[in-house]
Order: sequence, then C-alpha cells, then structure tokens
Amino acid sequence: FYNEIDGYTIRVMNKEKIDGGEEMLRDVMIYNHSSNTGNRNLTVADSAIMRMSKDKTYFSIKLFHGTDYQDKFEETTYKVHPLSRFKFEENEMRISLAGFQFNRTDEDEFKHDYRLFNLKQLTNKIDTLKKQTSERLDDFTSIISNSYLFNDTIYKRFNNDSAKTLSIEKYINRLDKNTLNQVYEVALAGARTNKGRSSAAATEKTIKKNNMVRIAIEWHRKIVFSLACFIMFLIGAPLGAIVKKGGLGMPVVISVIFFLFFWVTTIIGEDMIKQMVILPYQGMWAATAILLPLGLLFTYKATTDSAMFNFSSYTNFFTKIFRKGE
Repeated sequence: FYNEIDGYTIRVMNKEKIDGGEEMLRDVMIYNHSSNTGNRNLTVADSAIMRMSKDKTYFSIKLFHGTDYQDKFEETTYKVHPLSRFKFEENEMRISLAGFQFNRTDEDEFKHDYRLFNLKQLTNKIDTLKKQTSERLDDFTSIISNSYLFNDTIYKRFNNDSAKTLSIEKYINRLDKNTLNQVYEVALAGARTNKGRSSAAATEKTIKKNNMVRIAIEWHRKIVFSLACFIMFLIGAPLGAIVKKGGLGMPVVISVIFFLFFWVTTIIGEDMIKQMVILPYQGMWAATAILLPLGLLFTYKATTDSAMFNFSSYTNFFTKIFRKGE
C-alpha cells in the first residue's frame, strides 16, 4: 500500500514494462478518502497506466476493466446507506499533487525567532526582558502594598507617642457573628486573590528568566562556535608534525577526540545553564577555555619539532628511571 498522497491509498500487486517506457500496473486498488468520511469510495481495476501531467500538478491513472464502489453516506438521514456500483471498461482518475508542491514559507514567521538575531539584536532583547521583569515586579509590589499596608500619610498626621494603640482583639470581640464571618470571608478572598497574583507573577518571572537564559546562550554560541573553528585548526594542523606514528590516521583520530570533547562539554554546559546551575558564560566558554591553551601548546610544539605524542620517548623515560632505582 502507498499512502503518501493526501486523501488516497493505492495498492498495486504487480507491474510490468510496456511500449513507450511506461509501466502497466496489475491488480490495482484505490481507496479515496479525500472527503474525510472514511473508506467509502473504492476503485478496483485489473490494470492501470499512471502518467504525470506536464506541469507536474497532478497525475492521471487510466484504469481498465474495473469497478467503482461508492457508499453514499449522509449524516442528515437515518436511512440505510445506499451502495452504488459502477463497472467500467476504461476510466480515468486524476489525483492532485498539491501536497507535494513546495510552498515558500513567509519570512515574517521567522523574524521573531531569537536564533536568527545578530549580537546587537540579542543584547537588545535581553535588555527588554530585564526591563519588563523589573516593571512587572514593581507593579506587583505596588498592588500588594496597597492591599495590606496603610497609606504613608497616616504616619504624618498622627504622632505615635500620643496615639493610643489599637487592639485588634478588642475590635474583633465587639463584632457580631455575622459581621465577623463577613470579615473572615473578605480577608480569605483577599488572601486567595493575592496568592493567585503571586503565583502568576512568579510564573511570569520564571518564563522571562528562562527566555533570557536561552537568548544569552545563543549570544555566547555565536561567538564560541566561530572561535571553535580557529581552535580546531590550532589543534588539528600541528598534529601531523607532532604525532610520529600512524601516518594520517592517528592525527585524525586525535582531532576527532578533541572535537567530541568540545561538543560534549558544550552540550553539558548548555544543560547546566538552562537548569540555572552555572552562569551562561561559564557553561558556553568552558570547552574554549580548555582547548585554546592546548591548541597554542600544540602549535608551539610543532614549531619546535617536539615529539609530544611519541609514546616511545615516554616509555624510555620511565625505563631509565626504574633502571636508576635498581
């Protein structure tokens, strides 16, 4: 069965070459479910020839000696669903290929994707998120303060030394039961409202912080990945002169190991940044901080013709030490 065409499923048991370079399909079965009502249209034919249109917008199937079955289903009726059967000697079916056509995506859909921003745009985006977070925190603080705290002017009008201290317990004891219940309900409703505001503000702050972290990662990535090309050159280029054995294979293997180290370290650093365990620059620049000195060291060793990866020299060194000990 072939079901890559939208709305159709085609089964062909066999095919054979005919004149003109075309193929004759044998024992063809076509399910037409383009109306989204299930497999209620079935076409069966002994043979068929399939041709593509010149503009490649559809292809036609010329069917021979077959039957077309249609289950005429209507949701508005409750009668027995009639089944129509149409036998033919020759019939042609055209199937649209609109689902395979290339449609150019609107560029406006990607203009807000931070991964396509340059460094300046990323910096501006981070500053905007910081400003929005600060403004949202100020608004939340103002709302909560107005809900629970007295106005500042009350302290200016009255002197604390001369004013009598108000006892909340005495005030509550003066209230009747119905009024007291209303006070509790209002206080409880206010507490629930402020709890919801706090949760919403905390969620919004977390979302903005995660966005800032991801944008910061992208900012560092654009620099780190560019610098990584230069670092890999510093590591890979001198290895041919440093490694004395293995021909070309051993330097390639060592270079691949360093590349994998860079890639794995960067991925681990990104995960730790997203979990807010470390700062963005620490996770993104860790591999660079390790490999850049190694690249400079390899370049220096290559210019001085040092056998840094000549393991026989290390073996001889330790052999001499043990001999002296004996």
